[in-house]
Amino acid sequence: PAGGERPVPATRLRSAGPRLCAASPAVLTKIQRVGAEAILCFSLSAGATGDALAEVGEAEGSPAALSLLLERDVPEALAAAMQSNGSSLRLLGQAQLAGESPEELLARFEPGEPLSLRMAAEVWPEVPLVQRSSYIGLTLRLRGREVEGAKREEALLELRRRFPRPDGSLPELDDQLAAEVSSGLTAAALRDLVEERLKREAALAA
Repeated sequence: PAGGERPVPATRLRSAGPRLCAASPAVLTKIQRVGAEAILCFSLSAGATGDALAEVGEAEGSPAALSLLLERDVPEALAAAMQSNGSSLRLLGQAQLAGESPEELLARFEPGEPLSLRMAAEVWPEVPLVQRSSYIGLTLRLRGREVEGAKREEALLELRRRFPRPDGSLPELDDQLAAEVSSGLTAAALRDLVEERLKREAALAA
């Protein structure tokens, strides 16, 4: 991620209450939903930060120890807390550090000392179910639009081109042509059909 931020993999949250608490051997996780975001608060014990440095080795130092905590221990603790609470909310994408930059977090990180940090992540929106009875019988009204004369003439010309005379000339838009389009159709009815089609196309394009 940009800026060196450490993402937490997307997991699921519980929606039963506004705030949850859960603990793992190293991390106490507090989760609070605020609007469309979930605020994730982590409190790492002195033992957890010291163990991280011992695992990566003194030569690697604080940056490697903090990376281990952010990339493994914190996500694992969050996932375990979510699973134990039977979650129904989901984090959207990746959590990012909140309120400080990765450099600022590293500057105050002391292996062997307690550490607290906050992350924030967007939450999948909750879409209410719509009852079928609330939309059955609704009528959709498309705003009527006047058909431009040029488009009307173009459509009628295209129709005449589809039924050329034996000598190649174009027929008049009369009852004879209308009957070729559909048996029993009149020229007036044919014009009305073309007009209605153009109006529908104009309304849908609006």
